Amino acid sequence: MPAAALAEPTTRDRRFRLEVDRTGVVMTAGTGPLAEAHVAEDADRLVVNLWAEPGVPDDVRAHLLQEVFALPVVREHRPVLVALPRGESTVLEWVRDHLEGARSRVAGATCLVEGRVRGATPSSR
Repeated sequence: MPAAALAEPTTRDRRFRLEVDRTGVVMTAGTGPLAEAHVAEDADRLVVNLWAEPGVPDDVRAHLLQEVFALPVVREHRPVLVALPRGESTVLEWVRDHLEGARSRVAGATCLVEGRVRGATPSSR
């Protein structure tokens, strides 16, 4: 994925590189991808697929999610379907924080969350 924006968050003395383009976000370290978010546009909604290696720190996953919801294609009030690994309860709560009318369900090893991208709040304008 070509890097459109770069950041280097550090956690527990590890350096991470953030690669952002219009189709998603990838967090990498020296060994390769640690967490990814891919964004696709369907006719009537966005589809966001989230993945992270086990043990990736919460602040890294939170930063990845913030970058995803900052992508230009992720517009306010747009319908969205987010797929994340089942059992990622912290990430699930973060996703719900970004959505209006969030509804979630389990489908095998995946948790699906549907809703609309939340509008800007006074503190984020």
